[in-house]
Amino acid sequence: MEDKVKIRYTRLNQVCTKALQQSINRVDKWEKLSSCFPDYASTEEGAANLKNCQKQVVNFWKELCKREFGEIFKERDIEVKLNDLDQLIHEAKVKVKAGELISDGPPIDKVTPERLITGNIHDLRQRALKELNIRLETIDQMNTRLREEIEELNKQIDDDLTDLQKIYDKSLVPEAVEIDDTLAQGLRDMLLSLEEDNY
Repeated sequence: MEDKVKIRYTRLNQVCTKALQQSINRVDKWEKLSSCFPDYASTEEGAANLKNCQKQVVNFWKELCKREFGEIFKERDIEVKLNDLDQLIHEAKVKVKAGELISDGPPIDKVTPERLITGNIHDLRQRALKELNIRLETIDQMNTRLREEIEELNKQIDDDLTDLQKIYDKSLVPEAVEIDDTLAQGLRDMLLSLEEDNY
């Protein structure tokens, strides 16, 4: 960015310096100081000492204020922010001059409160709709995973039922070893129970 574009931080420093100097000018008056110590200021030595003290206090106050200004500017990153603002304004002016920056709406100071509220409500609705879509997508993914897990469980149950049916058929064929009626009935009941749970 060109130096001539960076004006706001320089102006801020100038304003602070001017304000400080005006404050110093109000207190840096020999008449006011000497009126506080008239007897002491009336002597040559006293006047010299008072002027020396006055000079030291003013210099100390000036340096302290400058240091405080500098720390505030640094803490809040004022220089970078003002330079960025200068750059944005400069770029906007260039685009307006080149006809690149065309607004499709009225200037912000011409917009009615009702339109501002409507615009804000629209933005809120758009954000809410986006959040709902994200939640819906998450729920769809969860449902897909659950459906796959249920299908896998059904397959396992079908396989288990097939194995049990084979055991049952093998155990109850005439050639098989004679099976106790209670055991056979228990197997039948277990198969029926599994089939009912599956369906």
